[in-house]
Amino acid sequence: MRIHLFKCLLIVGALLLGASDHTTAQRNYSVKLIATVSPPHSPFLHSYSYSSALTLHLILNGVTAYAGYLRIKLESMDGRGIVIQTRANYLPLLDLGPSQTMNGSDLSDYFDVSNLDFQGYSRQQYLKTKRIPDGIYKLTFSFVDRYRPSVSVSNVDILSEKTLRVFALQPPILNFPLMMSQTNRSNQSLKPIPISWTRPANTPFNPEYELVLNELRPDCQNQYANINANNQAASRISQGEIFNCLGPEIFRTSTTSLIYNYGMQAEPMLGLGKWYAIRIQARDPQGRTLFINDGVSQIRVFRYGKPCPIPIRLKATALNPYQVQLDWDALPDHTGYTVHFKREGDAYKWYTQRALSNRTQINDMEPGVSYSFKLTANCNAFGSEETATVDFRMPTPKPTGVQCGKPLVVDLSNQRPISNLRVGDKIMAADFEFTLVEVKPLGGGWFAGRAYTHINYFQGARVFARFDRIKINTDKRLIDGELTTTGAGTQIIPDEWRDQYLSFTGEINNLFDEIERGLDKIDQVVGKIDQVLKKVEQWVKNYNGPDKAELLETIQIGKKAIEEGKKDWKDGKLTEAAKKLKDGSGKVLGAAAKMVKNTLEKLLRDLKDLLKEALDALRGRSKAEKEKLAAQKKKDWLAYQKLRAEVVIEDQGFRIKVNGADSTLAPSGQTTGTEVKNDLFPETTHVAISQTEKAKAFDEKVNTLLEVYQKFDFEKLRFDQILVYINDPGKFGTLLEKVKKSMESLGEELLEDLSQNKLKLVKAKIETEVNKIIDDLVKEFYEKESKK
Repeated sequence: MRIHLFKCLLIVGALLLGASDHTTAQRNYSVKLIATVSPPHSPFLHSYSYSSALTLHLILNGVTAYAGYLRIKLESMDGRGIVIQTRANYLPLLDLGPSQTMNGSDLSDYFDVSNLDFQGYSRQQYLKTKRIPDGIYKLTFSFVDRYRPSVSVSNVDILSEKTLRVFALQPPILNFPLMMSQTNRSNQSLKPIPISWTRPANTPFNPEYELVLNELRPDCQNQYANINANNQAASRISQGEIFNCLGPEIFRTSTTSLIYNYGMQAEPMLGLGKWYAIRIQARDPQGRTLFINDGVSQIRVFRYGKPCPIPIRLKATALNPYQVQLDWDALPDHTGYTVHFKREGDAYKWYTQRALSNRTQINDMEPGVSYSFKLTANCNAFGSEETATVDFRMPTPKPTGVQCGKPLVVDLSNQRPISNLRVGDKIMAADFEFTLVEVKPLGGGWFAGRAYTHINYFQGARVFARFDRIKINTDKRLIDGELTTTGAGTQIIPDEWRDQYLSFTGEINNLFDEIERGLDKIDQVVGKIDQVLKKVEQWVKNYNGPDKAELLETIQIGKKAIEEGKKDWKDGKLTEAAKKLKDGSGKVLGAAAKMVKNTLEKLLRDLKDLLKEALDALRGRSKAEKEKLAAQKKKDWLAYQKLRAEVVIEDQGFRIKVNGADSTLAPSGQTTGTEVKNDLFPETTHVAISQTEKAKAFDEKVNTLLEVYQKFDFEKLRFDQILVYINDPGKFGTLLEKVKKSMESLGEELLEDLSQNKLKLVKAKIETEVNKIIDDLVKEFYEKESKK
């Protein structure tokens, strides 16, 4: 009986205890709190004041209104005893309705340091570090009654208590450039600077990055001149020292990528041999402060390229009253030179001449005139600063001491013929020095060609001569044959222009030479002169130069002489006919030469403005094409992703053969969606595997997309190069020289357009030449990059 009674008591006690526990678990609170704290959990208390940092739902239970106070408590869970909670005297009254929601912004005052009590970690420590130590914390929200502040009227459970894993994110780490390293060592013009960095570890979101580039102050530029990445001094330079060296900001941009190629987006040009500083700042797109040092990386310092040294010891030496030789010291980094010179009194008119070595010769100087010379060196795509100006006065010709009738004694004992002569060589004929402008070897030491000399006692007048068969010895002296003078005075048009634009001049002169040798060529001369006369009359009709009236008169005089020559030819007076035809055609050709000279000089003067117009037009078309390709790329990319996902799903049902037997790929689980990686293209075509229509369409889409990507990359490079030519005066000058040479190579085709005032056609040809130059440059760069 006792045992039975004891069992009954145990059962009743258990029932009562269970009922008690059930009553506790089901206790009804007046306010139900539901908190949500979004990761990552920052050690900076003010970070919880952002609207997206946390959400607190306050729901009344059994009542429609309630007034009281909200309390928060943050305590460490690793035994350090850190407790941070709402101050007892901070009592902002909350009048609650049936349900309301508060976010971090609404609760910002609760996370204000002045409204919090600190235990285990003092307020002074927090104000000094601006953060709480990393660790595991519990954040508790509670609601107390207005009249009984010590009585909690809210739930205490996982809904109102949140465990926080608190840690601060490290700033990004710069990978390249290396500290105190040198980029673009070879001084290439189109070589971008790859800047890369590492994403902060454990970052649960995709940060935004801001790249800032500064030039170092001049005193620091000099201080770091002999430091490099392998120098021990580089490792001793502190971040504080570098920060104090920061000079003007050169560039700033934002990106979500981990790499930036500086120099591909028309960024500011960097100075050759100068030091620059880079730093990267990581930021939360939602604006929360989560990073140590505000997300700013350590500063990296690098040097851009090698400074192109200025040539030294520029010296001028007169070879004779008409030629000067310039010498200077060559340095290892130099790849070429540009000589700048001007005549005394010409304030701004500097002429240039290229040189590949450290010596050059300038011809056609004026005796007794002072000239100024200066020099720049080229180091691949970049140039040095100018040297100091060297002033030099050309000597005056010495008195000739000519005595008419006195026999000339010339030593011709050296009869060894020279094997080779080149344009520009000097030869002596009697006591005259001739400069070769045309030379053709005939074999056996004989040469033909043209030359000129200066007659000192005619105030240095230039006299031209031709030679059909002469022999020159190894002392460069005439030992056999003769030079025949063809005229004296100033050459109207340079030889290279005459050959390009007035090729018929040479044809007519050659015909007259044959006539002088007794050949019957007058009929051919007359036919050629008629063709030329018709062309020249058309030119002068459209010519608008100030000397038009003078040229018209000259042409009329020439025409009259030509008509008289034709009459003499018909009358059988061949000698008189040849003389009048030669004289008349000479006047017409002279007028044509002046028109060509003036027209081309005007084109070259206007070419700078025409080139700017061409670049602006090309920039507009390239921008439109780039935007068109960008839209096409986006459209094709979306279609590619969709089609690829369909192909992947389709392939899941296929069988594969293993050792001759069919084997089915079993699914690993229910697939809710197919992720398409943005950086992958299939290496093996799907159509070669599955032979389905979707696979075929997918392979076609891959080829189309790759083609669009290549076109977009090419057009982007092209657009950037156009901007470089527009914004960089040095690059613009280089392009101007290339276009000038290209336009000159068009010869008479260009002259015809200019003579007929077809300016639109000339502009179109300039655009075509610029387009070709840019396309060739970009194609070369693109092919090099594609091979890497």
